Amino acid sequence: MHTLNTKLINLFVIVIAFILLSSCAYYEKYIYIPYKKSVAVNQPEVGAVHIAVLSVSPWDKYSEKLQPEFEMTPDKALAEVLPTTKLIDEKMLS
Repeated sequence: MHTLNTKLINLFVIVIAFILLSSCAYYEKYIYIPYKKSVAVNQPEVGAVHIAVLSVSPWDKYSEKLQPEFEMTPDKALAEVLPTTKLIDEKMLS
């Protein structure tokens, strides 16, 4: 019985040693070689790239340019909307 336990322990040690040694094997795919040209095959190999443009300048310089500049009076708005409304009403009623 003692020899069976010793054989199992030896087998276990050999299996563990094999696993440890095989995990240290050289895989060129996972090692970065700077002089070797690499080509990505799919998106996970390429990675993600995010670009953001951040412009820092005084707000006063641009706030005037961002204000709306148009003249719209109630009479002008009514004159511009009436033809469109009339056309839609005619299409709905016919």
